Amino acid sequence: MRERIAERAAVPDEVIVVAAMPLTGVGKIFKPQLRYDAARLVFERLAQSVVGRADGVVVKVGSHPEHGTFATITVPGGDEQAIAKLRAALRPFQIRHEVRRA
Repeated sequence: MRERIAERAAVPDEVIVVAAMPLTGVGKIFKPQLRYDAARLVFERLAQSVVGRADGVVVKVGSHPEHGTFATITVPGGDEQAIAKLRAALRPFQIRHEVRRA
């Protein structure tokens, strides 16, 4: 990408291939779903790195009637230190979120 894109700021940090683009009923790209999927991926990676395990971490991102975009992160087990570290790591994100124990 760096060879083909002249503007350095326009070069993407990561390219994620999706199986199919989410579409609206009239065939346009449904951008909110793309945003939800991107947020879910970022939150999953962050949660797995903080908690230290990939299995059992469940992240759901979608629309909320009061909060706009809302994320729910469910962490297996009851490790309060890991949950507190995850909450601290999620603080900078503007998407409202909730961390739950499984």
